[in-house]
Amino acid sequence: MATARRPKAIILLLALYWPVLFVLTHIPVPPVVRQANLSDKGLHFLVYAILTFLLWSVVRPYSKVDWRRATSWLVLAGVIAYGFCDEGLQHFVPGRSADVRDLVANAAGAIVALTVLTIFSFWPAATILTALTVSMLPVLARRNLMSLLPVLMTAFYVGGYALFAVLWMRCLHPWFRVRKAGGVELLLSVAVPSALLLLTKLSTWAAGRSFQRWDMVAAAAGILVGVLVAWQIGWLSRRETADDSLAPAEG
Repeated sequence: MATARRPKAIILLLALYWPVLFVLTHIPVPPVVRQANLSDKGLHFLVYAILTFLLWSVVRPYSKVDWRRATSWLVLAGVIAYGFCDEGLQHFVPGRSADVRDLVANAAGAIVALTVLTIFSFWPAATILTALTVSMLPVLARRNLMSLLPVLMTAFYVGGYALFAVLWMRCLHPWFRVRKAGGVELLLSVAVPSALLLLTKLSTWAAGRSFQRWDMVAAAAGILVGVLVAWQIGWLSRRETADDSLAPAEG
């Protein structure tokens, strides 16, 4: 049933993401990360924002965060407590050490994710956090990541912008279904992901970072892939999908 698909998918994502995150934070810092001179605090913020989003989406998959309920505070406390354990264990990893500023970045990522989930339901929140991730990562590196990790970063930009485009289409699909929008669907589907790409380019330029031609090409290819996927699913049309008809209402 469609009602069970999304929670199961999120559980699978969390079951993959959390162990990978644990392993990556408990091995010596890879040389390529040092070469890129990545902002450690920015990375902590991003990975904990994603962790918190996934955790909340497993605990309460069809609900916004409600700070009057204990669940919201328990999720926040659990993520922060994990951050403490994570930092404490890094004391035993060669080349790493516990850092109070990392704890602050971890907590900030968790709070931002839960704040987004307070205002928005799952699909818009996922869209915002995806946009935050793909636009922030190039700003965090002093060296161009594409030149250091061409295959990985090409996959990241194609996949990240494709995911953003698909999520953006999912947010717009209810509007498309009730209006005879004509060519507006295609315009909206491309305009906002393209605006995100332009914003990334401008922010890297303002920060003195590098976002070169191949970065732009990979991201643009991702937007095209995302639009095609959304069209195939039916989220870029007035066609009703199983996800629309069977999923519970989100509150």
